[in-house]
This record gives sequence, C-alpha cells and structure tokens, in this order.
Amino acid sequence: MQPIFQQPGGEPSADIHQLRNDPIASLETLRTEIGARLNSLDRKITSLILGVALFNGLLVLLTTAGCFDLAG
Repeated sequence: MQPIFQQPGGEPSADIHQLRNDPIASLETLRTEIGARLNSLDRKITSLILGVALFNGLLVLLTTAGCFDLAG
C-alpha cells in the first residue's frame, strides 16, 4: 500500500486503496490536507508581515531619535 499524503511526522494519512474505494472519503481527506497546509502557510505569512512591520517601526523610532539628537 502506498501512502499518498504524508503527515509532518512521516506517517501516511491516507491509503491509495482506501481512497479508490471511497471517493467521498478521498475528497474529505484531500479537503482536510489542503486546509491544514493553507492554515500553516497563513500562519507563516502572518508572522512574516508582523516581523516586517515591527522592524519598520523600530527603524522609524531609531531614525526619529537620531534626528532629534542631531537637532538639539
């Protein structure tokens, strides 16, 4: 039996023979797998956006502090 989907731990989440015999289960399994991967990608993108925003905020604060220090 060949696994067609792999869980992060390496265990197959579905078996190709099982999915051939039950098309509804195969659609549900596929939907679950896609949903899990999209959620993971969404978290990574959100973390990246927050990191860039925090970096930009810190850069603005440091630049503003430097301008006031030079001015007076």
